[in-house]
Amino acid sequence: MPKKSKSKSNNGKKASVKRKTPSVEDHLEMAADAIVEYELEVAANHYKSALALSPDNCSIMDALADLNIQLGLPSEALELLICSTTMAPTENPFKWLFLAQLQSGETALASYTTGIQILTANLEEQNDRVDVVKQQIAKAYCGIAELYLTDLCYEEAAEQSCEAAISAALAAHEGSLDACQALASLRISQCRRGEACAVMAQVADRVWGLRERYRARTIVEELQGQEEGEEMPEMEFLVATAKLLIECSQDDALFAERAAELLQDLLLDDDENIELWYLLGVVALSQQPRQTEQARYHLQTARDMMIAVKQQLLAGGEEASFPYEEQLRLVDEHLALLGEDQAVQPGEIEDEEWSTCDEKEAEEAQKASRMDDDPTS
Repeated sequence: MPKKSKSKSNNGKKASVKRKTPSVEDHLEMAADAIVEYELEVAANHYKSALALSPDNCSIMDALADLNIQLGLPSEALELLICSTTMAPTENPFKWLFLAQLQSGETALASYTTGIQILTANLEEQNDRVDVVKQQIAKAYCGIAELYLTDLCYEEAAEQSCEAAISAALAAHEGSLDACQALASLRISQCRRGEACAVMAQVADRVWGLRERYRARTIVEELQGQEEGEEMPEMEFLVATAKLLIECSQDDALFAERAAELLQDLLLDDDENIELWYLLGVVALSQQPRQTEQARYHLQTARDMMIAVKQQLLAGGEEASFPYEEQLRLVDEHLALLGEDQAVQPGEIEDEEWSTCDEKEAEEAQKASRMDDDPTS
């Protein structure tokens, strides 16, 4: 007699397998795995799912906000950080500094101030993280100094407030690279160019030393992120360094050589960064003798990259979101002058017109055609 089949039950129907619904912890673990693989959108979706299950969890809000910043979604990050700082103002005080970077004017100043106050009050509890916290406090003071050089420059005693913020940054973290660079920027605005050049010479030496150490990392150090001593500044800071070196080249042509060297090195890290190509064009015109052909090549490359972004946005019906309109106009003007073989002098390159244009917004646009590492991680 043939044996009865065991593959069927319940009158021939297969037994259903009940799937487990992922928990908050499951989503957080999957988000962490996705971040390791640099799948940021996947990670963000897992954080959203975790937040839906635990809507009052400020740690998840902060993590999702950080990812949104990296994904070029500042408005979403701003909303999350406002909610988090409102619900738990003293939990993870670093979030105040991220929030300030997404704000402007008096609102940003208030957020920086709150973050500094909380971090300073809890400094003794940080144990082996004291130096990291001091660095972040110094960066926050530099953020305040930048506000007085930009959004709040017309405020009464803005210059004195800027100077005081830089002094506070140096007091919080002696020798802070951010504070030194902020001081150079202030001195240029005060037309104290000799002092600015002296400071930038020191900044350039330190930055180049850090870049050399970064390049000399072993594979193990690179994979594990093992670094001792002063941390490597991020791209935004280094681009600002190059801009200030170009500014100083009006007083000493050697600064143009240093700026070109730094920009070429940064290009090895990110050859899709349009601003790097643009600045290489600018610095070529600042060198002695002027490197006209290099300038034309670099500016044309920047233009081609901007046009590619614009065309892809047009194809997607998103022309209004093109972040490089002013920059494209400026590059076209420079190329026109070079085409006429006119003597474009360094002073004619108005770098102020090349605003960094929300770097994340620009990166998001390029995808339609990519304050620092989170000190809490």
